[in-house]
Amino acid sequence: MKATWIGYGKRFLQALRGVAPVILFFLTGFASVYALFGMQYVCVVSVVTVFFRCATKRTTRRPGGICACWLLVRF
Repeated sequence: MKATWIGYGKRFLQALRGVAPVILFFLTGFASVYALFGMQYVCVVSVVTVFFRCATKRTTRRPGGICACWLLVRF
């Protein structure tokens, strides 16, 4: 029983490491758009986050892929 919980914990941490860049991108985007433009433009962050996630899925296979995605979405 304890071994299965340890296995679940390891898989959970691996999954969390995989989506951490997307979560951080969303949170920083949400905070910055809310601070700069107010609540009426916050829904745009969700769309941009979807594009960021699609871009990271394509380019994380090569070195520096996440950095390239961040620069692609940012500028």
